[in-house]
Amino acid sequence: MSIKKLTFVAGLAGVALAAAGSAQAARYTCDKSAPCIVQTEELGKHRVLLKFSGQGTKYDHYTLTIRPHGGGAEKQVRLAGGKLGQIRLDLKKAGDYEISLAGCEKVKKGAAPVCKPSSEHVRLNLR
Repeated sequence: MSIKKLTFVAGLAGVALAAAGSAQAARYTCDKSAPCIVQTEELGKHRVLLKFSGQGTKYDHYTLTIRPHGGGAEKQVRLAGGKLGQIRLDLKKAGDYEISLAGCEKVKKGAAPVCKPSSEHVRLNLR
């Protein structure tokens, strides 16, 4: 094999390794009348960064629901309110997860909040 071909093959292998090791970010769109997870980014070791938006609406708080696909205990996390935010999740182990978001508003003092679910769910496949 000539030096030119060897250099080309080594360069392709380096590009493939760099692509495999880089974090993957995905963007999502939802119905504009509901809160939305707008971006996910895998940080490695079963950690994920989620960015979410009220899409113009300021919610009192958000509720994030994490469901292991194929069974397992569902987990809910209450997030600070506002028009947008982000959270880093440590999902602890590999697997498929379905994540949904709801924006919650207080109707009256002392009453239970009314939560509006996102029109979309995010499915993550962590390995």
